Amino acid sequence: MNEELPILDNHMHLRGNGKGIKAAKEFSKAGGTHIVLVNLPSWTYGVNLTDPSNYKKPFDKCIAMSKEIDKKTDLNTYPVIGVHPAELTKWTEEGKSLEETFELMKKGLNLASEYIKEKKAIALGEIGRPHYPVSKEVMELSHELIRHSFRLANDNGFSVQLHTESMTKEDVIKLSKMINESGLDKSKVIKHFSNPIIDVYTQEGILPSIISKKENLKEAIKKGSRFLMETDYLDDPQRPGAVLGPKNVPKKTNWLLNQKIVNKEDLINIHKTIPEEAYGIKVNL
Repeated sequence: MNEELPILDNHMHLRGNGKGIKAAKEFSKAGGTHIVLVNLPSWTYGVNLTDPSNYKKPFDKCIAMSKEIDKKTDLNTYPVIGVHPAELTKWTEEGKSLEETFELMKKGLNLASEYIKEKKAIALGEIGRPHYPVSKEVMELSHELIRHSFRLANDNGFSVQLHTESMTKEDVIKLSKMINESGLDKSKVIKHFSNPIIDVYTQEGILPSIISKKENLKEAIKKGSRFLMETDYLDDPQRPGAVLGPKNVPKKTNWLLNQKIVNKEDLINIHKTIPEEAYGIKVNL
């Protein structure tokens, strides 16, 4: 891999009871240089949600992991903090009402917004709606949380990483309308775990982040280089290597270049220019 080329994984989770910094070092050894580090759902950190302030723990843990990696490796990491959409079903299954859980999540998003305004993190995420079947009421409340997140981002000038089911063209168009209604610049919405319908996302002005499997990347690049690459690495001791392992983005970047599927300019776009514009960060070596 060309040493002048940054390589950014746009969506990775790391935890203290998983590989943690060891996984970050694996990413670095494979050629990776930058990580967008996203907090996991609150219960992953031992939280029993009773108050919005409980969300400080996942936010603080994510930020602390980012600082530790920056201190102990040559990597640059960027924390992204938010309230995972699965919180709505998790806590109602634990006995809370939908209304109570919704209010706790909404206030948790407000708290995350304060962190981002204080420059403790670069964006709000992952927020969104469940990727699994839910009731109409859960979906409506999830959409209200999405709208609230978009309003927070618009009012305070930051970006959003969005979690949803796998989207069709029609889904992307509906999402585009929802963003427009909030007033948020659509280029500030990063669709995590995107399928490779790059042309549709480009048409609608939303930024896709592609799960970096070979077939996804080959399909995506046929339609342009306006996308990010990610693993959605969970660092879960019960699911080693899921969703994709920490070495994946550097390895797939190298493969794309060696197979002449992309050129260096495409990769500078994917790993530097686009994330800089999306998040308002500097991706330097």
